[in-house]
Amino acid sequence: MSTWWFTIVMLLFYLPSMQSQTMEQYKFETPDHPLKIPDSLLAENAVILFKKRCFTTKLDWYSISHYSSTGSIISKEDPFGLRQYPVIFQKLKNEEAGETYLSENHQRIKVINQNGIEDFSDYSFRLYPHQEIISFASRIIKTDGNIDLIDTNRIIISENQKDDYCTYNNVVVKFENLEPGDEIELYVKIKGSNLHAFRFSFPDNLNQNFKKPWSFEKPQYNLFFHDKIPVLESEISITEYLFFKNTYLLVNHVPEPMVLKNDTSINCTFQLKNLPGIQNNSYGINSVDLPYIHFNNKDKHKDFAERKWRTDQQNQLENIRMLFMEDFSYANLTGKRLTKKEILKNPLVQNSDKKYGKLQAFHRFINHEMKIVMAGNEEPLPTVNFLKVKEVDPVNLLKIYVHLFETLDVDYDFVIARNRYAGPPAQEDFQLHQFDKYLLRYKTRDGSYAFLFPKNEWNYYEINEIPLGFIGADAIVIPSNWAVPCKFIRINYGDQVRHFENKQMNVSIDMSQGIIHEEIVQTLSGTEFTRNKAEYLFAAESFRNGIHIDLSNFRWFDEKGELTIENFTIDSLSPPYLKINYSCSAKNDIGKLDDSTFSIPVANFISHRTLPTSEYIRVLDYYACDDFARKINSFLIFNQKITFENIEDLKQIFEEEVCFYRLNASQINDTTIYLQSEYGLKSNFVSAKDYDKLRKLNEAYEKSRNLNLIFSTVRAIPAKQY
Repeated sequence: MSTWWFTIVMLLFYLPSMQSQTMEQYKFETPDHPLKIPDSLLAENAVILFKKRCFTTKLDWYSISHYSSTGSIISKEDPFGLRQYPVIFQKLKNEEAGETYLSENHQRIKVINQNGIEDFSDYSFRLYPHQEIISFASRIIKTDGNIDLIDTNRIIISENQKDDYCTYNNVVVKFENLEPGDEIELYVKIKGSNLHAFRFSFPDNLNQNFKKPWSFEKPQYNLFFHDKIPVLESEISITEYLFFKNTYLLVNHVPEPMVLKNDTSINCTFQLKNLPGIQNNSYGINSVDLPYIHFNNKDKHKDFAERKWRTDQQNQLENIRMLFMEDFSYANLTGKRLTKKEILKNPLVQNSDKKYGKLQAFHRFINHEMKIVMAGNEEPLPTVNFLKVKEVDPVNLLKIYVHLFETLDVDYDFVIARNRYAGPPAQEDFQLHQFDKYLLRYKTRDGSYAFLFPKNEWNYYEINEIPLGFIGADAIVIPSNWAVPCKFIRINYGDQVRHFENKQMNVSIDMSQGIIHEEIVQTLSGTEFTRNKAEYLFAAESFRNGIHIDLSNFRWFDEKGELTIENFTIDSLSPPYLKINYSCSAKNDIGKLDDSTFSIPVANFISHRTLPTSEYIRVLDYYACDDFARKINSFLIFNQKITFENIEDLKQIFEEEVCFYRLNASQINDTTIYLQSEYGLKSNFVSAKDYDKLRKLNEAYEKSRNLNLIFSTVRAIPAKQY
């Protein structure tokens, strides 16, 4: 009962006018009977019949004192004509001046089968800070034409939920008693007092809002037309007042809009039809392959002045530098630097010689001892206080590194990077908030540069280790020396680093006891190191501390059979390289076909990590982190003489221009069989039309894993023919 009353109170608090506006003032103008869909979509779980979103920007407490129009036409290069309508306006109440953002979201979805019902019976969206629902309506259109209006009793609000950047209220609309063929329809109008209203795009499942790691200001928005399921009609409508400085870029062949304008505002409506669903599309980049509208609020430092002797790009870079340094100055640290005495107090640093050794030791201390927390409202503190409590937020962590570099007299630069899978930044008008990762680079003793990605809440990185999403990513170098200009770079390991995983297995097979014992040496390099480092290091630490290791919990381990780990150690760790040794034993993996013929599953000795290929219909191109090779060399050593009976069956080759899989087998001597398995990608780019080749690659690999190695202990002598 208390839960029921709490829900009603929350609804009254957050949706004070919902009943009056939804049921009395808002009326659905769309047909109140079921709509038909093409037969080609009947195999889908659900289909969006239409998705209409309208975004309106209004300016409160402003009036236009003078307006003049040049009468220019709308063009692709300048679709909103904002630069061609000079407006002079004055503020009526400066202390109350503000912007209002409205988003209207109207959708209708047909559920086709039980899976579709499960997906949409509970439909949720988020309310972020400074947002409120001002109009709402939802209904179910049954297959027989009956209408079921959704009242507020079927809406649940969970407040104070958290994502990586802020709290929000989660709104769930319950569509009950759905049946195949029913349609759900929902209209929501949200008012926001700042740009966060644009975060609500109902339900824009493809929208990725990459923001500064510690800031919730001026986010970037890509308004996509597609959704996770097919869309028959997708519409985006944008209304702007002509004196706004917002930028809208039409990307990837967005069609010409239908334009309506008057003396003070302009409305552009864009429409696309018959769009396929973008369900998974692993390693796809939405903003590279899909049409979208990029919204970008002008982000300029208040003290920045463009210089005529600089190019437009140089002016933009210098503006970004000033915005970055302003954010950086918000850290809770005081100007007090670390002293050499404070650095030397750290036990990891005491035994390190020279400045680079101390830097590396201090980095290990941060990775293994410090906890990353969200920024609070504490008073400014000197660096040493964070080190004592061993807790720090991302902003202050970056500043700790800066203090460390300056104390040790190491040349360094700031670097701001954009996750590669967020797509390239808008080169026409790039802004600071398009870059979602802040890191550092410093000059090593040999004059080259090393990247340093600060630890976050989930992962830590070795010096010169690059997170997978930032390999090949666009970045801007912001030199610590203001006399040195900023510049673009692309983050990469460099040509000298190869991406591979090599596994050497010496397998002893005791026929009498039915025991297989494996001694394994494994080497990882480049992205293979980054991808698997954490799990290997965790396994080694667990073994060292006497904790049981269940290999089935590790995604890198795929052999069949119940194994007992006997040893697990790190042989060498020099990022981006890792070498490990481990050994294990398994029982009862030897099958007996007759008195002298036996079999062992090939899967016992082949365990590659495969590329994700779960989609049957691929829409986006495939952008892997790297081209790589994964190789396993297995030497199977028996304790008695054997004969390899099906050697030719275990020779498999699958080769395409983008990928390959090879299995080879041979008998080296009377007691040893050699197996070699290679799985690789020749290019980190695979077009959508070639995606099926990756599926066939995994099929070839699984086919090989399902084979059995057949051998005999005594070769049968054929009868003599007369």
